[in-house]
Amino acid sequence: MVQVSGPDAPQLPPRAAHARSGDDSVSFWEHVGPEVAQAIGMVSAQADCSAAEAMDLIKDRARVQNRTLDEIAAGVLDRSIRFSA
Repeated sequence: MVQVSGPDAPQLPPRAAHARSGDDSVSFWEHVGPEVAQAIGMVSAQADCSAAEAMDLIKDRARVQNRTLDEIAAGVLDRSIRFSA
C-alpha cells in the first residue's frame, strides 16, 4: 500500500475522538474505500500533487469517462491508468 506522508498527507481524525467531539459531520475520508484511498496516494505520487488534488484528478477522470471512482481506482491500482505531472 502506498502511504502519503508529509505536509500534504490527509489528516485522518481518530474515530473515537471524532465520535466524542459531538460534531455530526462525517469526514470525507470515512466514505472513501481502501482502494480509492490507495489510488489517491499513487496518483499523488504520479502527478506530484497533494492528496486533495489527486482526488480531484480521479473524480475528473471518472466524470469524463462516465465511470465510478472505484473503477478509476481499480485502473490506477492495476496500473492501466496513470496520471502524469
